[in-house]
Amino acid sequence: MGDSGRTNNAFAYRNRNKATPGEIRKMCPQQRARYMAYEEPPKEIQNEIDASRQRVCARLTSLKMKEVTVSNALEAEKKVGDSITCQLKAAEALSRMHMSKLRRQQVKAKEINLLVCYQPTAWGAISLENLLPLRGAPTRFSDVFVMAERHRVEELLDDNMWDTLQRY
Repeated sequence: MGDSGRTNNAFAYRNRNKATPGEIRKMCPQQRARYMAYEEPPKEIQNEIDASRQRVCARLTSLKMKEVTVSNALEAEKKVGDSITCQLKAAEALSRMHMSKLRRQQVKAKEINLLVCYQPTAWGAISLENLLPLRGAPTRFSDVFVMAERHRVEELLDDNMWDTLQRY
């Protein structure tokens, strides 16, 4: 360690003039305390100081390791939360876009209906309806096959070697 037990290269305060043990005993308590404050401690005390420094350093490193593990866990939890938040925001944005599209279609349909309704003659209304684009929901085709028929059709489609169709 160094002369004063310091680990870094900091300046160590020392007494300029060395006093003998007899002179130290003759000093008044206040002056002796000032003098002894800048003297190097005995070996036993220096060893105890070093041991306590090592315990403090070990304790600090263990606390730092605990903080690192806790911060890693928090970061992982935060990443999961962030990804969930991003997914929610994306879903909300898609929902808003879908709702605005539906709203726009409804407004357009109402305007078309109003234009058709306010035509002075039926002939004008029919010709206006023919000029305007089609409105309404797209047609949905229902399933025309029964379950047994569907299995047979899928079997025929999956047959690459034409084994089910060839007759001998």
